[in-house]
Amino acid sequence: MKSDALKKVKNKLSSIQDFDELLDSLLTQTRKVIPSDAGSIYIVEEKKLTIKRAQNDTQEKQLAEGEELPFVSFSFPITKTSIAGYCVLSKQPLNVLDAYNIPPEKPYKFNIGTDVVTGYKTKSSIAVPLFVGDGRVLGVLQLINRIGDDGSITTFSDDDLETAQDLAFSVSSALEMAETAALSSAAYRGKHLQSIFEIDQKLNEIQDIDVLLERILTEARRIVNADAGSIYEVQGKNLAIKYAQNDTQSSKLNPGEKLPFLAFSFPITEKSISGYVALSGEMLNIHDAYKIPEGVPYSFNPGSDAATGYHTKSMLTIPLKIADSSLLGVLQIINAKNEDGEYIEFDSDAELYINHFASNAANALGQAKSRRDLVEAMTSMANMRDPKETGMHVARVSKFSVEIYDRWAFNHKTPEADREKFRDFLATASKCHDFGKIGIEDKILKKPGRFDDDERAIMNSHTCLGAQLFKAFSSPLFEMCKDINLRHHEWWDGSRGYPGKLDWVSYEQGNPLPKAEALKGEEIPLAARIVSVADVFDALSHARVYKPAWTMEDAVNEIQKSAGTQFDPGVVEAFMQIKDRLIAISNSYGD
Repeated sequence: MKSDALKKVKNKLSSIQDFDELLDSLLTQTRKVIPSDAGSIYIVEEKKLTIKRAQNDTQEKQLAEGEELPFVSFSFPITKTSIAGYCVLSKQPLNVLDAYNIPPEKPYKFNIGTDVVTGYKTKSSIAVPLFVGDGRVLGVLQLINRIGDDGSITTFSDDDLETAQDLAFSVSSALEMAETAALSSAAYRGKHLQSIFEIDQKLNEIQDIDVLLERILTEARRIVNADAGSIYEVQGKNLAIKYAQNDTQSSKLNPGEKLPFLAFSFPITEKSISGYVALSGEMLNIHDAYKIPEGVPYSFNPGSDAATGYHTKSMLTIPLKIADSSLLGVLQIINAKNEDGEYIEFDSDAELYINHFASNAANALGQAKSRRDLVEAMTSMANMRDPKETGMHVARVSKFSVEIYDRWAFNHKTPEADREKFRDFLATASKCHDFGKIGIEDKILKKPGRFDDDERAIMNSHTCLGAQLFKAFSSPLFEMCKDINLRHHEWWDGSRGYPGKLDWVSYEQGNPLPKAEALKGEEIPLAARIVSVADVFDALSHARVYKPAWTMEDAVNEIQKSAGTQFDPGVVEAFMQIKDRLIAISNSYGD
């Protein structure tokens, strides 16, 4: 009978793959086979023994219902002076008949400290080394106070010691595999966190906050293998969507195409999942969006799923905070995927990775927000001086420029690293394209009618004045700011445009812009060629004090007609490929 019982226990233990679960079960099952009042398992960790599991029936009986024994983690050096340490070093089992009367010739002693603290009385004990496949001692299994048939405390027999060894040996392979898996998991987790740290370093290099938010969404999804996601930004009392990504939906598009541009906002309340996270400041992990428990204030809106045919299952939503801990927005990632591409729940590791990622991104977000606030302040100052422009013109030109570049870069097979860096600089630099107008005197800048030749020449000097603002700086971003300010009015074929090949550094404010040999073709920096198209398209399609807005169709046709003369044909090709997306952006960023 005992043989059959041992066989069942061995089979059960050998089937367990989780390391912690295996340790728990090994101690529990061994104490059942060899009735004992208490027991522990120690694991070898860096020349020390660390307690991993402890059980004690006598002390548990003294607890209130539902209470558990407090687990005290401690470790001690592996030496022959302790019972468990001697067991590891000698690789031999020990049977201690009376812990308080160990023969003096033995090198090991019983440490009565635990008994003193707990009031427990240790009498008998056996200690068995836990071997793994290569003969290494992984740890020690220790049983305390053998329980006799009458319920009294007695000593462990040689047969008990042999049975304990047999059980320990039977799980050596399972222990080794479970330990390897646990170490691999820890190593994977550490490697994953290291990769997140490296991503964080790259995030700090991004200048534009919109580009940063998009990159945060992309990287967050990649870290936890999520199919979709969105980022929302706090705008007053609302959350406004900034970016949405969906691999399943994107896979249905032609190469180079993007999902339709989305623009909507909603009040920050507890009724929405993102609103709840924004108000609570806490992460929310929803295992099934269609099975949210009753009693919570938030609910899932299935409208988007119904409209697109998509099915949302798991959702991990987290607040995005900047360095001063204020809320910038909300990051939401959707549908974690396993290796087979099936939708699964976001597990505790996913929570750890995303929490770590979002926390480390706070500094980059804070810096990018500060840069945006500064650019917006300077843009507002320029707009105050020029009544012909509106505040949203700058935002639209920036958005148009990045979208046009993305398609141009796809058409030209631009390497991803180069593309990411260029679009980041372009997003910010394009907002600065008319900074030079700050230096134009009011009688010309605010003139309601047409300019005469001299006035036009002075007005055109805003290109040189804008470039001069950035001449003292040598960073790639400021170089692009300079190029865009100076060259976004050049013509591709060189037939017109300004300022041309002149000494713009020496130009003196207030003088008419002298005529110079024109730039043409690729002499004009790419960033300026892109902003040229974006700027004219926006100027045509929106009303100014001196003209009504053109229809979108007429504005698009004018851009297409000017390819090869005013505009780079390659840039116009990219523009035409995404014109519907640009129109959607234009409609969303109204004046």
